[in-house]
Amino acid sequence: MSEIAAQPGDVIDFSQAEMPVKIEDRSFDSKMVPQLVAYLKDIRDNSLDYVVPGPKLEVKPVGASAWELWIDGPEGMKIFRPTNWAQGQTVGKTPLPKKYHDTLLNAGKAELATTNLNEWLREQDKVMVRTVGDKFRAMVSDRYRAFDNLDLFSQTAKAVENVNQSRQSINPDYQPVQFWKADATETTLFVSILDKGQEYDIGKGDKFNVMLTVKNSEVGKSSMSIEPSFFRGMCLNLYSREPALRKIHSGEKLDSGIFSADTRQAQRDLWQKEVRDVFNATLVNTDFFDAWAAEFRESKEVRPADMTVAVHKVSEEYSFTQAEEEAIMAALMTDRTIFPEDRGTGYALINAMTVASKDMGLERMHDMAKIAGNVKNVMKVVC
Repeated sequence: MSEIAAQPGDVIDFSQAEMPVKIEDRSFDSKMVPQLVAYLKDIRDNSLDYVVPGPKLEVKPVGASAWELWIDGPEGMKIFRPTNWAQGQTVGKTPLPKKYHDTLLNAGKAELATTNLNEWLREQDKVMVRTVGDKFRAMVSDRYRAFDNLDLFSQTAKAVENVNQSRQSINPDYQPVQFWKADATETTLFVSILDKGQEYDIGKGDKFNVMLTVKNSEVGKSSMSIEPSFFRGMCLNLYSREPALRKIHSGEKLDSGIFSADTRQAQRDLWQKEVRDVFNATLVNTDFFDAWAAEFRESKEVRPADMTVAVHKVSEEYSFTQAEEEAIMAALMTDRTIFPEDRGTGYALINAMTVASKDMGLERMHDMAKIAGNVKNVMKVVC
């Protein structure tokens, strides 16, 4: 982080300083591991957590349709610009309806929006404000315990190494577990680990590989989790299921103050062994993946009378938008990875869902992988 001299009472506007960190949606493939590590390290090294009572917080208008957060901390006043997620969390800490708050901002009434918000923020007990560079990216409980994305990726890499060493000791010609891709968004890191040694033929050479999706949020959107997944080689589709491990970001209350990444080492140490153990246990759970592969094969026997109606039913059940429903329908009609005999089946539908999701943004793509991966649930909707 750029060094900016400060005395108590000074106002430090980080939005005016040169900051290397940019929180943005990015994907990193297996050839981009150095860039991924540099990106995650940049965020970690430029992050600070402020644990402060509500009266030390104030939101102030920026123009007519936005606001920034002012924190009265021990080193003076700090100013941060909120991410979309942090803005929603801030409103969520109050009784104000978010829809009302957003309506005020969209109408150019930021002064009124911030006046209402400040009235309730002053009544808050201590909260943790998570920042990186000039960004305010989360407002969470003072019990919140982050598992940094860089540490998670490091532990994932160690777990992969351990699995491969174990396999090599048994079979020198083993197929490795390997890093496939990482998706980083404003709120979540998704790390996809591909198991080349476990492959399922769903029919006529349609191959699925076992995969693990390691998921983490540093800003309170979700717990850290490891999800069993399938990867369809024909179209690079991803399917996920319920987590094999879920860790809630919670612990003892923190005293007021400022906390850097180094102060969170104890929490990281507690989770490292569990990441390794879950990798070992999940990747050898062939009964689970055998049964799941059978569900995909069985979905080929499900033939809805009208696929347009089937897509609409699924859209209603899972609250898809009109645009998402239309994208799934378009993918269903144009997907060339579906064999002619499988067209018009439940299998074609769940593939269309994951194909369409690739143009819906990284977060939504992973959401859709989870919905489509619960094959039996989707088949119940369309039958």
